[in-house]
Amino acid sequence: MAQPYLDSYLLILFAIEQICGKNIIVKCKSLVKELHQTAIDLYEDRILPHLHSCLKEILYTALERFEQLNLIEVKVFGNK
Repeated sequence: MAQPYLDSYLLILFAIEQICGKNIIVKCKSLVKELHQTAIDLYEDRILPHLHSCLKEILYTALERFEQLNLIEVKVFGNK
Protein backbone atom coordinates (compact mmCIF):
# COMPACT_ATOMS: atom_id res chain seq x y z
CA MET A 1 0.00 0.00 0.00
CA ALA A 2 2.86 2.41 0.71
CA GLN A 3 4.87 1.38 -2.35
CA PRO A 4 3.50 4.16 -4.64
CA TYR A 5 4.49 6.77 -2.06
CA LEU A 6 7.98 5.33 -1.73
CA ASP A 7 8.40 5.30 -5.50
CA SER A 8 7.25 8.93 -5.77
CA TYR A 9 9.53 10.09 -2.97
CA LEU A 10 12.42 8.20 -4.57
CA LEU A 11 11.80 9.97 -7.89
CA ILE A 12 11.94 13.32 -6.09
CA LEU A 13 15.16 12.34 -4.31
CA PHE A 14 16.81 11.32 -7.59
CA ALA A 15 15.83 14.66 -9.12
CA ILE A 16 17.14 16.55 -6.08
CA GLU A 17 20.41 14.62 -6.29
CA GLN A 18 20.91 15.67 -9.91
CA ILE A 19 20.10 19.33 -9.17
CA CYS A 20 21.96 19.59 -5.86
CA GLY A 21 24.98 21.85 -5.70
CA LYS A 22 24.50 23.34 -9.16
CA ASN A 23 22.69 26.57 -8.15
CA ILE A 24 19.88 25.77 -10.55
CA ILE A 25 16.51 27.46 -10.13
CA VAL A 26 13.65 25.16 -11.04
CA LYS A 27 9.96 25.94 -10.91
CA CYS A 28 8.10 23.42 -8.75
CA LYS A 29 5.33 23.17 -11.32
CA SER A 30 7.81 22.36 -14.11
CA LEU A 31 9.67 19.84 -11.95
CA VAL A 32 6.49 18.04 -10.98
CA LYS A 33 5.26 18.05 -14.59
CA GLU A 34 8.50 16.45 -15.82
CA LEU A 35 8.62 13.93 -12.97
CA HIS A 36 4.98 13.05 -13.58
CA GLN A 37 5.75 12.26 -17.22
CA THR A 38 8.86 10.34 -16.19
CA ALA A 39 6.82 8.25 -13.74
CA ILE A 40 4.28 7.48 -16.48
CA ASP A 41 7.08 6.40 -18.82
CA LEU A 42 8.64 4.22 -16.10
CA TYR A 43 5.25 2.63 -15.42
CA GLU A 44 4.70 1.91 -19.11
CA ASP A 45 8.17 0.34 -19.25
CA ARG A 46 7.14 -1.80 -16.24
CA ILE A 47 9.87 -0.33 -14.03
CA LEU A 48 7.38 1.21 -11.60
CA PRO A 49 4.82 -1.39 -10.52
CA HIS A 50 2.05 1.04 -9.49
CA LEU A 51 0.32 3.69 -11.55
CA HIS A 52 -0.37 5.61 -8.32
CA SER A 53 3.29 6.63 -8.32
CA CYS A 54 2.45 8.97 -11.19
CA LEU A 55 0.06 11.20 -9.23
CA LYS A 56 1.07 14.85 -9.22
CA GLU A 57 -0.41 15.32 -5.75
CA ILE A 58 1.99 12.77 -4.29
CA LEU A 59 4.92 14.45 -6.02
CA TYR A 60 3.92 17.86 -4.64
CA THR A 61 3.53 16.33 -1.17
CA ALA A 62 6.99 14.79 -1.42
CA LEU A 63 8.49 18.16 -2.35
CA GLU A 64 6.73 19.83 0.58
CA ARG A 65 7.93 17.14 2.95
CA PHE A 66 11.53 17.44 1.83
CA GLU A 67 11.27 21.19 2.30
CA GLN A 68 10.03 20.62 5.86
CA LEU A 69 13.02 18.34 6.46
CA ASN A 70 15.32 21.12 5.14
CA LEU A 71 16.62 18.92 2.32
CA ILE A 72 15.56 21.50 -0.25
CA GLU A 73 14.93 25.21 -0.15
CA VAL A 74 11.82 26.62 -1.79
CA LYS A 75 11.76 30.33 -2.48
CA VAL A 76 8.98 32.48 -3.85
CA PHE A 77 9.95 35.03 -6.46
CA GLY A 78 7.89 37.94 -7.67
CA ASN A 79 6.57 38.18 -11.20
CA LYS A 80 8.85 41.10 -12.10
